Amino acid sequence: MSCTTIVVNGKAVGFACARTSGKRCVQCGARAGALCDFPLKGAKAGQTCSRSLCEKCLVKVGAALDYCPQHAAMTTRARPKPDITLTRPRRTWEGSKPLTATLLAPPPPLRTLEDAVEEFDQTPLVRR
Repeated sequence: MSCTTIVVNGKAVGFACARTSGKRCVQCGARAGALCDFPLKGAKAGQTCSRSLCEKCLVKVGAALDYCPQHAAMTTRARPKPDITLTRPRRTWEGSKPLTATLLAPPPPLRTLEDAVEEFDQTPLVRR
């Protein structure tokens, strides 16, 4: 439980206590709302960093992980950079032609129910 002294006109007039932990962000000192989820190695394997972080200072990694800025920088440095050297155009065979698109004729307009009934009425009946 954390308590704060209430000061009015330079005099302490009371205390306000809350059931929150009252932890502060290790980066900026604001009220912390998250902990670093970076997995530790070595003797502390299986544990997380657990530094207290405010919403401004934490770095979202994926959908559910929050890292402190130091561990976020470590993970971005460890990631392999994408291969951007594949900028050369693809080779083509000799005599190959580029693909062309041709437009097809537009579909016929849809018939209304009245048009279908009129066409049916004009059709001669055939007896068998």
